[in-house]
Amino acid sequence: MNEGPTVLLIEDNEDDLTLATLALAQSGWPHVLRTMRDGAEVIADLYGGAAKAPPAVVLLDLKLPKVDGKTVLRELRELRGNPRTTRVPVVVMTSSRLEQDVVDAYTLGANSYVQKPVDFVQFRTSAAVMIGYWLGLNVPPPGLYHLPPHPELLRSATMINALDRTPRRGGGLEIVIADGNERDRNATKQAIGSSTVHNPVRTLGSFAEVVAFLRPVGGPPPLLEPNFPRLFFVDVDLADGDGRDVLQALRYRADHHAVVVMFTRNRDPAFISECYRMKVSSIVFKPDDEREYSVAVRFIAHYWIHLNEPPTDPAWSPRAIAHPG
Repeated sequence: MNEGPTVLLIEDNEDDLTLATLALAQSGWPHVLRTMRDGAEVIADLYGGAAKAPPAVVLLDLKLPKVDGKTVLRELRELRGNPRTTRVPVVVMTSSRLEQDVVDAYTLGANSYVQKPVDFVQFRTSAAVMIGYWLGLNVPPPGLYHLPPHPELLRSATMINALDRTPRRGGGLEIVIADGNERDRNATKQAIGSSTVHNPVRTLGSFAEVVAFLRPVGGPPPLLEPNFPRLFFVDVDLADGDGRDVLQALRYRADHHAVVVMFTRNRDPAFISECYRMKVSSIVFKPDDEREYSVAVRFIAHYWIHLNEPPTDPAWSPRAIAHPG
């Protein structure tokens, strides 16, 4: 009997491994936990092409023996044509607060970067939000465990309470909503405003508006301004274009310096697979229910603003290690 999607935790520190295992076990979200303790073991397992299903999400520490986490991440993203590795969401979960590590993780294709809380209670809350997001809300590439995601998350008082307990960051960078549906665009903006994420919000309804917004950006980093938005909600349906064109433009103009969440009703597996190929950070289906829609937006905003460490100042880009391509 399948007990839930697999979470692969790659961690060598015994204390951190115990803390993470307990926090994940108390997250309230069913899953099967696999653990590995060094990068060489991970790479051997992935190259081995084992028959077991790939994990729904990988939680990767950077400080590993034999082969470090950055090398593991590079290997994950360079195994082209193998959905077991190239499109599985990878969350770097580390104690490192070095700006260089944040830059390198995103440059190498990490979907997200989360700093480990030292306090266990905070760690447990963060784990509930993190696992709830990646197992209950994010839509994985086709062929992985859970598609579509579990709607129970959006009705769970436990998860909503966990959101409310998540430590807050102060006001900061702008959030951009690119959505051709005016009602959805306004609903997303309103839900962000009610989520205690005190960030300015810009709404764009057409691909032409997106192009005009990006026109001052001369090219890939470091040509971005330090205040360039780091979080984009993008729908595939725009008034005069396709959200994939927005994703492509952002990956050219901003590369790894922007988190792009495809927030859409398009459930076509080919579309989902293509978005991951184009390096989308996450895909979330828009709920039809008004209350669930608001909770989904709150969850997205909380995760990417309060828990995730955002891509850093583009001025660091020249010092970033090479992207795998």
